Amino acid sequence: MTAPNGEDKAVLVIECREASPLKRDELVSRIQSLIRQDLGIDCFIELVPRNTLPRTTSGKLSRSGAKNDFLKRVADGKTEQPGDSDDFYLLRRKAS
Repeated sequence: MTAPNGEDKAVLVIECREASPLKRDELVSRIQSLIRQDLGIDCFIELVPRNTLPRTTSGKLSRSGAKNDFLKRVADGKTEQPGDSDDFYLLRRKAS
């Protein structure tokens, strides 16, 4: 996706069941480090609750659906636009 500064930014939306903010931060840092080390790029990582990522009728993950859902969360202010502040944002489940 294109960040506000005009740069292309890789986005990873990852389902995560870990509830501890400290452990979630550590997980994001480890993933970012591995991606930077292996691929040489920085990326925006969004941790989302389980069963957030859309699936096709055959049960496969839908990349286009995930992208559209991510962009909708950005537009609705539920997650940050990549490049706005930190390299990641942790989406937290809203209290019901």
